[in-house]
Formats: sequence, structure tokens, C-alpha cells
Amino acid sequence: MQRNDFIIHFFSLWKNSKLPHFNIFLGPKNEDLFLQSIIDHFLIEVLVKEQSFSQGQAKEVLEKGHADILWINKSSIKRKSYRIQDNDFEDMLKFLEYKPLQLNKRFIIIRDADLLSYALCNKLLKTLEEPNQDTIIIFLAPEDTNFIQTIISRARVWHISATNIEESLYKDYLSFKNFTESELITNNKILKEYFEKEFSAQIQKSKKSIDIDIILNLFLEYESNSQSSYKNKNKLLEIIKKYQYDKVFNGSHIHILAELNNIYCS
Repeated sequence: MQRNDFIIHFFSLWKNSKLPHFNIFLGPKNEDLFLQSIIDHFLIEVLVKEQSFSQGQAKEVLEKGHADILWINKSSIKRKSYRIQDNDFEDMLKFLEYKPLQLNKRFIIIRDADLLSYALCNKLLKTLEEPNQDTIIIFLAPEDTNFIQTIISRARVWHISATNIEESLYKDYLSFKNFTESELITNNKILKEYFEKEFSAQIQKSKKSIDIDIILNLFLEYESNSQSSYKNKNKLLEIIKKYQYDKVFNGSHIHILAELNNIYCS
């Protein structure tokens, strides 16, 4: 099922109180942002519907953290497995003890679910089969993940594919990320100063939403203090104006990275 069709269908199930208690989202390999954007889109719509937020307010609440939404992820870039001895799921087990505070349901989203160890999967079986009835659990994982059959049998598995446009945008993201690590940045003292700390941290947030505001502010600050061409400065201002006009959350801002890439890498 393609992304947009899936979002409509999944949201419809939630609205009609028919959403399964345990779901596995399988998406294109190595495209963390793809599944993340789907979850973000869905949860923002939930906050808009149940708490009467605007989409902008819902996005802000989601980024800061919500009492009824728990994210579990491996922060290590080495992609170490979730293990019982590391107590990776202690927060989840505590979270399940409580009822929703503001929403009709609580949500637990587990990123990189392909990193679950065999032992931990077995430990979670009872929880996944009979979770708190007020809780929806969602695994995010690549399409080629081989979950043990006892996990699969307890879940509603969703195979979600990207459109050609989304695949193109993701390639632009990778291209832009490579640009930030290129000699053009690392050998330029001014660029390195502006981008090394905040920007490098932002661009690594492939398991969370990238803060486009910070990225654009860094570019703007750089352009204000550099002798780059008027053409580059003008293009950057056009991008910022377009972004500000369409700032209300719309599923993804990866295209902004692509446009910046076109300015500074072409």
C-alpha cells in the first residue's frame, strides 16, 4: 500500500475505533525518515482531532513530547540490538500501567524494531498479545526484517511503499547529508563554524524530525557573514519565504534540503 493510501486507511481505522492494538509498519530499507513521517502525520491528526489543536500546535506538542505518546529508540549510531540486560523496555512496561491522561488511547512507537533481540521478543510476547486496552503499540522496521513468527502472529502487519516522488526526495536528503560531510564544508572555516555543531546534530536526526528552522537560520547567518554571490543569497531568501508560507506541518520538509542542495552543490 502506498503512503498516502495507507495514512487515509489507518486514520479511518483509528477514527472508527477499529485500530489494532499491535501494528508493524514495514517500509523501504534504510529510509528511517519515510516511516517517521507517516507516524508524525498520523499522531498530529490525532492531536488535532482529540485536543482541538491547529496542525502547527500539534506538531510543536509532538516535538516537545506528549504524556500519552512514548517513543522507544536506539540512539546509538552503531545500531546495537535492544537487549533485556540493557533495560531498553523498562519505560514501556511502566507506561503500560497507566491510563491515558489526555487522549482516548496511549501510543507506544518503537523505532528500529528490527534490532529487537530474540530473547527480548520472547519476553514481550504476552505484552504484545494482551496489552493495556487503552494502548496502541507500533513497530517501525525495514521491509526485509525477519520477525519471529510469534511476533508476526500477534500483529497487524502493514507493508508501506514510497511513491516515486518520495524516493526522489530521500535521495536528495542523502545527497545533502553527504554535502555537509564534504571537503567544501570541512575545509571552509566559516562554513564549518556555522554548521559543525548545531547543523551536524540536526542532520543526524534521521530517527526524529529534522529542525528545518535551525538549518535555514544557519544558512541565513552564513550568507549574512560571507562574500558569496548575490544569486545564492537571493535563492536562499526565496526558499525561506516559501517555507514560512507553508510552515504548517504537511508530512515532510525534505524538499527544503533538496533545494538547499541545489544551491550549494550544483
